[in-house]
Parts: sequence; structure tokens; C-alpha cells
Amino acid sequence: MLRDRKGFHNRVTKRIQLFPFTLKECEELPENNDVVMTRQQIIECYMIFGGIPFYLNLLDSRLSPAQNVDELMFKPYGELRDEYSELFYSLYKKPEKHIAIIEALSETKNGKTRKELSEIPAIGGGSVLTKDLEELEQCGFIRKYTNYTKSVNGAYYQLVDPFVLFSRRFLNRTGRTDRSSDRSK
Repeated sequence: MLRDRKGFHNRVTKRIQLFPFTLKECEELPENNDVVMTRQQIIECYMIFGGIPFYLNLLDSRLSPAQNVDELMFKPYGELRDEYSELFYSLYKKPEKHIAIIEALSETKNGKTRKELSEIPAIGGGSVLTKDLEELEQCGFIRKYTNYTKSVNGAYYQLVDPFVLFSRRFLNRTGRTDRSSDRSK
């Protein structure tokens, strides 16, 4: 990470903020790859995979979005079957708290306050929570916002990444075990 004190400390010359494709760019991607998809199919894929070109390039044009999701995420040989857990282990040295934050935020549509998150034993509080929230926000998994309709002061954190939202809501309901539990053994 950029704040590490070892090896390449202070050797970053330029930061690049790489954002997912917009819906318009996701509409152009299949066209550029000679893949025919209706606007409805593009929107359905965008709601599941977000604007991540890697995921969108895995789609088979012969299959419907539902069939693609089934092949990529639910089949034992699916290329994205373990992507949810591998994603966090590839980004963070110790992703357990990041995953706990994601799991807590996936329980509510409106998000949770920092105080609510800090009361969850697997998450805790302090500067580690601040760092983890910043990292998740920088990666685009969550957003921080102020909810003016609530009487509680302070910011809310909300899970906004489409792929992670889909994975939390549907993959964990299949009875599959999360690979993060395998890694702790």
C-alpha cells in the first residue's frame, strides 16, 4: 500500500484514479468486441458486474445475462466463483476487518455510522477502522455520505459496489462456504 514504510516507500510518482466504466462505456464495450446485446441485457449485466471491463469481457454473447451469471459465478468451474473472497485478499494484507465491514454494510440499504460499525466485535474501532474505511472508500466498494433525514449526526457508510452487493446477497445464500474461512485454517 502507499503508506507502507518498507521497500518502495515514497517512490510513487503519480497516482491514477481508475474508475469503472460508465453505463455508456459498457454499452460500447460489446459493440467493440462484436458482441450483440440488447440495452436491457447491458443494464442487467451492469447491475451485477458494475463497470468492470474484466468481468464484462467474460460474458458469452450466446447466453442471456442470467445464464452468464450462472456459468461464471455459480458453477464449480465458474471463472468468478471465488472472486468475492479473492478480491479482498488480493487488495489487502489482512482483509478480515475489511470483509467484516462489507458484511455489516450489506445488511442495510442505507448504510451504517462509524459508531455502529465500531460496536461490531469483528470490526472494532480506533485508527484501524478509520484506515479500513478509507481504503474501502478509495477502492470504490463503499461511499461516505451525510443523511440529512436522520437525527443522528455524522457520516454514514454505504456499500455501493454492484459486484460485491450481488455477491453478498446471492452467493452467500447458496450454501457455499466463503474461501476466507479456508484461509484462516
